[in-house]
Amino acid sequence: MVEGEVVFANEPILRIEASLAEAQLVETALLNIVNYQTLIATKASRIKHIIPNESAAEFGTRRAQEMDAAIWGARAAIIGGFDSTSNVRAGKRFDIPVSGTHAHAMVQAYKDEYAAFHSYAKRHKDCVFLVDTYNTLKSGVPNAIRVAKELGDKINFIENDEGVLEDTIKITSNAEKVSTPGLKHVYRIIDRENGKAEGDYITLADENPQEEERIKMFHPIHTFVSKFVTNFDAKNLHQKVIDDGEIIYESPSVLEMQKYAFESLELLWDEYKRSLNPEEYPVDLSQK
Repeated sequence: MVEGEVVFANEPILRIEASLAEAQLVETALLNIVNYQTLIATKASRIKHIIPNESAAEFGTRRAQEMDAAIWGARAAIIGGFDSTSNVRAGKRFDIPVSGTHAHAMVQAYKDEYAAFHSYAKRHKDCVFLVDTYNTLKSGVPNAIRVAKELGDKINFIENDEGVLEDTIKITSNAEKVSTPGLKHVYRIIDRENGKAEGDYITLADENPQEEERIKMFHPIHTFVSKFVTNFDAKNLHQKVIDDGEIIYESPSVLEMQKYAFESLELLWDEYKRSLNPEEYPVDLSQK
């Protein structure tokens, strides 16, 4: 599946056709990459879903397991919907927006906080002041407010180490494993009348549900849960990346992946996306 696609449990995201030895050489690496980055992208998407009209920045570099994890975690957060990253290396490599604060060491390099804040604000836009270098309430906030009044159009917000925005007072059934043999495809079944997804439909590779007038979708575990679907489009979520050892897929930019993720989420009804007690999205098997 392409990056930015919305996927669900028990769906084959990657399909590798190779000898056993060749497939096992890349198995662990691919699982590591997919599991980590989908974890970050999913978390970012859920946060952005709660604050759709607010800006969200990724600041995870210092807490990532190592530098490559920080780079790819930043990329995954942007795909999931975040607006920027504090990791300038990731920003440069993937051409994504960067944002962040100055360092506490920068404040300490000046004779006082006012001089540090003023110098920083003169040279940057959308500034974020760290006000807890010395004393948050007695010196940090008053000096930040003083600079904000002098250079108000340059100030975004004031932050301490807990992420509190000082000036605006804004605080920041056990699934059963099912093994389905054979080469498979995953189709998203989309109702032509309302443009919403009826569910995902896992088929064998030689099946094409778009050729059917009616399909029966049933739960792979609770098979008594089923429905018939007509007047639909079947979107194949799999896309070939490597063919006969050659890369044939042209990867889009990270921001294009983010746009695709937003569009994919729009296909889902709100009850599948809500944070509290979401409905289980249908992932069904073909009858074959």
